[in-house]
Amino acid sequence: MKLLQPKLFAFSLFFCLFFMSFSSLYAQDANQLLQEGIALHDKGKYNEALKKYEEALKIVPKSPVILYEMALTYFHKRDYKTAIKYSDKVIKSNSTSTEQGYIIKGSALDMLGKTKKSIKLLDGAAKKYPQNHLIRYNLALNYYKIGDLKKAEEELMNSIGLNPEHASSHLILGFVEYDRGRKIPSMMALNFFLLLEPSSQRSEKAFEILQKQLVGNVKKNGNNEFTINIGGAKDDEFTVIEMAMSLVNATKAMYSSKELEDSINEKLEENDSTKTEKIVLFDDLDTEEGKFRFNTKSFFSLLESKDNKENIWWSLYAPIFHALSESEHLETYCYWVSQSSSEKAAKWVEENTEKVTELKKWLARN
Repeated sequence: MKLLQPKLFAFSLFFCLFFMSFSSLYAQDANQLLQEGIALHDKGKYNEALKKYEEALKIVPKSPVILYEMALTYFHKRDYKTAIKYSDKVIKSNSTSTEQGYIIKGSALDMLGKTKKSIKLLDGAAKKYPQNHLIRYNLALNYYKIGDLKKAEEELMNSIGLNPEHASSHLILGFVEYDRGRKIPSMMALNFFLLLEPSSQRSEKAFEILQKQLVGNVKKNGNNEFTINIGGAKDDEFTVIEMAMSLVNATKAMYSSKELEDSINEKLEENDSTKTEKIVLFDDLDTEEGKFRFNTKSFFSLLESKDNKENIWWSLYAPIFHALSESEHLETYCYWVSQSSSEKAAKWVEENTEKVTELKKWLARN
């Protein structure tokens, strides 16, 4: 074997090092342009962002990351056809960005009115990437849009199973169950969403629907006569809980807290004339905060886990909510989840940071 002459070897080494350094500098330039483009995108300056991406793509042609950002920006520009064009390039790259490429293409197809085509695409992607919760979530949104609530529920439960902290999956599941007339599971999902995301604009809508379902099954007809409407199927696993909730609301509606307190204390005095301590029932039930806390405690106390059930209703939602009903943190929880809809609750949360911290620690342990 002929050995390289020392001078020739030194030149070759210098050339390699120079090339590597040159390539590294180019990659840094491309990354800088990419980051500048992302910052412009986040400010809503989509055309300026695209110019940065195009410059970066000249340096690093066919970069899946840059192509993905371009697809995303075109999607936000509502140029869905071009978004699909770049998404296809991301998908063909077979890179770590490919899964996101499927999501953008699926969303763009849906926005173009091709929802069924989007479902077919995302269903295939879900089979290819079974651990990606966002593909499942977007697939569920499409099923929800075409009115297939059962399939939407199935995919949302898959999404939550993969990532229990994905707030949007709980929110849409709450809406799906509400539309299906399944009050108890809807309230479970909405409560969990509000636990994760208590103070956004969409939290206000979630809390509104939750409140409506907490008290919505009982109608007073007069003379203390009530009509109780039970939703869901007759063999629904939640029917008994819904009936119990309705009976609690009917009983509560028959009397004010003051009337109940006076009635109970009168009976106690009849049995023990020496008794001076008065019973205070329902505490501040006559306030909105007190009513919500009472209804929430009543609801949560009914959610005992069922060992033979492996779905999220009994494995995720029920255990945490039932434990909350028996904990010292229920009041904090109620203020926490209602802060988007109540200035008083928002102020309470702001003024009771220690209690909020203790609630979060308790949740982490449970």
